[in-house]
Amino acid sequence: MMRHDISQSADTIIYQAKVFDGLGNAPQYMDVAIKGEHIVALGELSQWQATHTIMANGLCLALGLSMYTPMMILSC
Repeated sequence: MMRHDISQSADTIIYQAKVFDGLGNAPQYMDVAIKGEHIVALGELSQWQATHTIMANGLCLALGLSMYTPMMILSC
């Protein structure tokens, strides 16, 4: 699983999503940083800067479901 990118900035940060990693592991609440079309960091990202922020407030975020839908935010 990815951790912190050294740049500490992203285009979008999704805060406090219930993240399903697509590998069958138990979901975890965490923040997700996105730069361009790539996830650049997972974890506690409150010190990061972003152009856009999304407060997921417990919504589910599914990573890596397929090459066509690399990420989905769902109500859970």
